[in-house]
Amino acid sequence: MPAFIGDLNQSTMKLQIDSSSIYDSVGSYAQRTLVDGNGRRLSHTWILEDRIQALQEQQGWSGCLSIAREFYLINDNQLGVRPAAEVAQLRTKRLLQTANKLGQNECIVLNTSCKFCEIEASINIIESGSFQFGIFVGASSNFREFTSINLDTSGTGITIDRSRSSLLPWVALGPISTQFNVPVSNSYQLRVFVENSVIEVFVNDMFVSTARIYPSLQEGQIG
Repeated sequence: MPAFIGDLNQSTMKLQIDSSSIYDSVGSYAQRTLVDGNGRRLSHTWILEDRIQALQEQQGWSGCLSIAREFYLINDNQLGVRPAAEVAQLRTKRLLQTANKLGQNECIVLNTSCKFCEIEASINIIESGSFQFGIFVGASSNFREFTSINLDTSGTGITIDRSRSSLLPWVALGPISTQFNVPVSNSYQLRVFVENSVIEVFVNDMFVSTARIYPSLQEGQIG
């Protein structure tokens, strides 16, 4: 979804655009916002289904709402988006996992599985060059199924790779790739929300990417 920042002419109701950016992926639409009593601009967006129409009709519903999000301005010229502070109240059990250093093709598997969880990751890059890092969610114990959330440190964007997310034949397995133009940095903050079939990935409180996955093995490990 594109965002435009500028000044609205109240007489002509035309927006003088100063800057624009992409803040969400193609996995959602129909954004609705409101200003709360504290002056925050809060929002929900509708998240599309990615399975066949016949199954949606059979289950009697289609799509769902995202978690509550807050929009804010960065340096008065860029739109930022982050989970609303109240979302933290949904947290129950806390699992802490740290790693001093991970090399190429190395992975840590957390000793947990869940269908509903929040992952908060602080990632510091100590080597120069461009490469990808990411998080696995919805993984089976033998990695027959998994979804990979990949961020490119060259600043080109984020990809939710669903090619191995399910063994089922009637769900979408294509990648959700969005060119967010993530500022090149040596530090990244990721907040990933897994809510049954929904993934919402927030990067540096600047962008969010949304996708649907439908694992069939129902193990849901994280790595």
